[in-house]
Amino acid sequence: MYRLILIVGSLRNLSQHKIALAVACAITLLSVGAQSPALADEVKCGILKNASVSLREAIESALAKYEGFPVKAELKEQDDMYYYEINLVSEGGRSEVFVNPANGLEIGFQQENGVAVRFQRFWESKLGAILAANISLLQAIETAQETHQGFVSEVELKSRREPHIFEILLLDGEVEREVTIDAKKGKIINVEIDD
Repeated sequence: MYRLILIVGSLRNLSQHKIALAVACAITLLSVGAQSPALADEVKCGILKNASVSLREAIESALAKYEGFPVKAELKEQDDMYYYEINLVSEGGRSEVFVNPANGLEIGFQQENGVAVRFQRFWESKLGAILAANISLLQAIETAQETHQGFVSEVELKSRREPHIFEILLLDGEVEREVTIDAKKGKIINVEIDD
């Protein structure tokens, strides 16, 4: 980003057309370094393939230690570091458990009590949806993996509309499948494939 500022700053005496061209070239150069979604999925797939614990196992580990119901879990990346984030909801609030996929060790825990009213309603709706569901998030993962290949990189209970659904994202090489499961019936209702 500093390079872009320096380039623009040194072009004060040039015409607007030349400055616009220089800025466009600089932006193009900066964006070449950005990771494409396909490459990001390949990296995630490699992380999941070589992980010592799956996302499912990380969820089970979190449930053995903490109170609550899992409503979302995913492989996340920050500063080139990959970790599982598991969101649990309970009557007492919301918790996040962070797990290292390479060794299965918990690397963090955060609990929110007394969050803003807007978010409190959101998490209360998630709790109501998971309590009304006839299958758990772990059972939804199992259902998706019984019929579709791939490593689970994300799973979430969607509760904004009826029917409440679980969305499970499976990565298999360059193929990404989003499997949607009805939370009441436990049946797959949609599969989207992105390759």
